[in-house]
Amino acid sequence: MKIISNLSNSVRKNTANTSWAITEKVFRMVLTFIIGIYVARYLGPYKLGILSYALSFVALFKFVTDLGLDRIIVRSLVTKDDDDRILLGSAFMMKCVGALILVCLVFFAVSCISVEAEVKWLITIIAAGMLFDPFLVIVSYFQSKVQIRYVTFSYSISIIITAALKLILILMQAELIWFAIVVVFEQALLGFILIIFYFKKRFPIFYWKFDSGTAKRLLLSSWPLLLSSMSIMLYMRIDQVMIKAIIGNEGVGNYAVAVKISELWYFIPIAINQSLFPALLVTRAQDPINFKKYLQYLYDLMILAAVIIAIPVSFLSYPLIHILFGSYYADAAGVLNIHIWSSIFVFVGVATNSLFLAENLQIFTFYRTFLGCIVNIVLNFIFIPFAGINGAAMATLISQSIVGYFSLLLFKKTRYVFWIVTQSLNIFLLINRLIFIFSKHKVSQYSK
Repeated sequence: MKIISNLSNSVRKNTANTSWAITEKVFRMVLTFIIGIYVARYLGPYKLGILSYALSFVALFKFVTDLGLDRIIVRSLVTKDDDDRILLGSAFMMKCVGALILVCLVFFAVSCISVEAEVKWLITIIAAGMLFDPFLVIVSYFQSKVQIRYVTFSYSISIIITAALKLILILMQAELIWFAIVVVFEQALLGFILIIFYFKKRFPIFYWKFDSGTAKRLLLSSWPLLLSSMSIMLYMRIDQVMIKAIIGNEGVGNYAVAVKISELWYFIPIAINQSLFPALLVTRAQDPINFKKYLQYLYDLMILAAVIIAIPVSFLSYPLIHILFGSYYADAAGVLNIHIWSSIFVFVGVATNSLFLAENLQIFTFYRTFLGCIVNIVLNFIFIPFAGINGAAMATLISQSIVGYFSLLLFKKTRYVFWIVTQSLNIFLLINRLIFIFSKHKVSQYSK
């Protein structure tokens, strides 16, 4: 049972760092979800639709500031490709330039679209918040040093303060524009807290240095992830932009509420992946024979977790929406009933993206997300006019299945992953495999 032995060793070694990351993600998602319920009830479908549209519109351009650099920075810091100050300084300056380009692009796009003046103001304010995004390179530093607790503290403090501000705005019956200002404040506050923790552990950010050679090397490594990030942002956010154009603000509000519940569970595949993927890398290097068996085990867990979530949420979608958000959001229940099943392919995709990064196949991540993006846009144009926001949910489900599963069949180097995922999708065989593995593990423990 070498597979289980590798798993156990990996989990023990990564428990501290992973537990901090999981705790922060769970805390952030739960608190954001709870506050989101109050905000949604206060604003109603129409105003929530305006705010959600503005957030989605800006998110379409976020890849310009991300540049696909985050994982590349972590890897470079771990492998010591350059001095920390040069790596962080170069990445920071690149992201600053990207943030300025983003603001200019958003301003230009806003001037070209035909929407209400209030919507344009909200988009402009939220876009300005992206100027604080470059400070998140500090997150990569703490990740590389296995000091994720500082990231946890930073995100937790900022989310608690902004959650309190949103409640105050609700009590004061504030205008919609103040909720957009809080979004900007959260970005600025997070950056400020990260700087403080970084200063205490290392040195002031003024010691960072920009190096054109390092910047060029980082960009050459990250461009496939940059293109992938662009595609992901498009197919994750374009649906709400298209709903606004075809149906209107209330449709966006109802759709956003359903997506909020559906995406609440996305911390689970990240937690599973962070706990088990290090052992997968060890097995790949030291025991290639068992590598595919271990990979099968990882996908089994991902799909089983997604199905366990999707079944009850799908059956309970109508009472869930009614109890949490109220009767004004009744149309969101149908969306949730469909959208929740896309989580199966999201869970699979999390594991696959890490596998591609480990095997230096980032370009395939771009190919499949770009394909999914095109399919999603086309299907939204077809489905939304006759099926409304439920049509947008169907478009998401189909495009996610293409990105997470069917696209693996298109490339020779990824077909073995397609067949592994196919076996995991057979839920009966999946359960039998997991029962067999854990029963064998228990027998080996008792024999010791």
